[in-house]
Amino acid sequence: MAKRKTKNNIEIADIVNECIEMVCNEGYGWSRYTAFAKEKYGVSRDTANKYWRDAITDIRKKHDRKNLMVVESMIRNLEDIIENGENRDKLKAMEQLAKLGGLNSPDKIEHSGEVKFDFGDTESGHLPIK
Repeated sequence: MAKRKTKNNIEIADIVNECIEMVCNEGYGWSRYTAFAKEKYGVSRDTANKYWRDAITDIRKKHDRKNLMVVESMIRNLEDIIENGENRDKLKAMEQLAKLGGLNSPDKIEHSGEVKFDFGDTESGHLPIK
């Protein structure tokens, strides 16, 4: 049984970068890429899957950084409008900042107190049905 040649970190990085290019530019999906990697590099399905996971993780990190940069740029523009704009524009900019900050949509509503329901005559043990 022939022993497979192990790849060094530079070779693996090149393979992952190639995967990123294939996913972003050619629309490769998981099954298509893993089949390609198994054939081209003679690796197992698990190893091809690892290359895929590393590539997707890298793509997500880059995508998240890009989105963060866009949001930061929007915030700077809105803050500039608040400092230097007309009153109507300032109000709209403040509303947009509140939306970006999530102030208009709370994750949960907290309630402290009692909630009582009145279903009518419950002494008989039945709910009134009409």
